[in-house]
Amino acid sequence: MELRGTEIESEFRDRLVRSNEALFNAEECKDLLNILREVCAGMKTAYILRHIPDQDSDWYVILVNDDKVVKIELRHDNNQEPVIEVETITQYLNGLKKQRQIQLAVALDLVKRDGERNK
Repeated sequence: MELRGTEIESEFRDRLVRSNEALFNAEECKDLLNILREVCAGMKTAYILRHIPDQDSDWYVILVNDDKVVKIELRHDNNQEPVIEVETITQYLNGLKKQRQIQLAVALDLVKRDGERNK
């Protein structure tokens, strides 16, 4: 999907940048980051596409690097293991609504820029 510089893309970009900063720097994201590092050993960057807080757990959909989407259910009861599902970008795109496709395209663009900055 080609990005056009629309307002919705800009809003997604702002949210995604904040999600990346929080994931790697905020104390409250430490457990989530550790899980991602275990599941995706070669993780260089990640962006939280969705976070759905629930009474019993928090659900996350996270783009890792440019090739994986990791879905995590972190339960509030620390005695229960997180539920983790890893998908390819193609699998994640299957049936995805237009706005989520735009969000993913923006996130992938950010991952590409991260890679260019780290060369």
